[in-house]
Amino acid sequence: MIAIQVDAIIICPANSKALVPALAKARDAGITIINIDNHLSPEVLAEFNLTIPFIGPSNEDGAKLVADFTLKDFPQGTQVAILEDITTATNSVERRTGFEKAVQSAGLDLVTIQSASWDQTKAAQITSAIISQHPNLKVILAANDNMVLGAASAVGLANMDHDIAIAGFDNISAIHPLIEQADVVLMQLETPLESIKRTAKIAKAANVQVILNPAPTPITAIPDNILSLVSTITPNETETYLLTDVKVTDLTSAELAAQVLIDKGLETVILTLGSKGAFIKTRNFSKYVSGFKVNAVDTTAAGDVFNGAYTVAVTEGNTLEDAVRFANAPAALSVTKLGVQPSAHKRQEIDNFLLEQNQ
Repeated sequence: MIAIQVDAIIICPANSKALVPALAKARDAGITIINIDNHLSPEVLAEFNLTIPFIGPSNEDGAKLVADFTLKDFPQGTQVAILEDITTATNSVERRTGFEKAVQSAGLDLVTIQSASWDQTKAAQITSAIISQHPNLKVILAANDNMVLGAASAVGLANMDHDIAIAGFDNISAIHPLIEQADVVLMQLETPLESIKRTAKIAKAANVQVILNPAPTPITAIPDNILSLVSTITPNETETYLLTDVKVTDLTSAELAAQVLIDKGLETVILTLGSKGAFIKTRNFSKYVSGFKVNAVDTTAAGDVFNGAYTVAVTEGNTLEDAVRFANAPAALSVTKLGVQPSAHKRQEIDNFLLEQNQ
């Protein structure tokens, strides 16, 4: 590029140090240089007396946001592993630092940090070794999505007796098959609306059912162009009022509110009514499904548990009504315990509870 006398070079370096000497030559040739995405090493730039403008994200802040979101409901002491890039690359160091700060802030147990060099195959091999060495591992934080794909492959083959949460950073197109091959995609509003929209669009194009739990309570309206991409929405009474301007006080008002959402393009609306159960509406079907009576202690996790259980029931091939009835059971059980994670009961406990209720 120096030889052909280009006017400018925009550089997105895989290595934050190696290209600096060549960029110094470009500067000396009068070429404008702009650094994007991965910050060139300040120390090496100083060695060559180079000042190059940088345009891009804060890798440390971004990684911490990803990790904070992923880790927020895990109890203290949960085991976490980090997959990083080349250990000396600036963006790798920043992302690792962001992950470490989040783990420390949450009081979790960081059992290992290992470099998979942005590589999917290497990430799969390393993840396999990690989960063999740390069988109680619950979370993997990966500094890019290629490593997420590798980690997901290894976890899928490991036949674990518990789930492992895997979080990445980049949202590269290679991650799309994980959405396209899913049975169901479940999302909620702690994810930015633009991310929800992009994910739902990919899922809908692949005929994958999209379930949206509009919680926490939305501060602003969810745009209709997002709702039209959603298959099923599961608001509680407060969320329903904010989405429809209809206050749900009985089954008649529940039907009216649900119809407002159906008119926005949704296929299925499930209004969760706390201890009273849930109200279902599709374009040609309405049904009230009663809840279960329990002694409530803490309702914090009820909505999350309902949505997770409903999604499981859908993937198991249950009818809409049966899936909602199933989801009502763990939601009811969840309010009998304090906390979020501890209130999510095991499948056998849920099945036993349903058997007791049917007797």
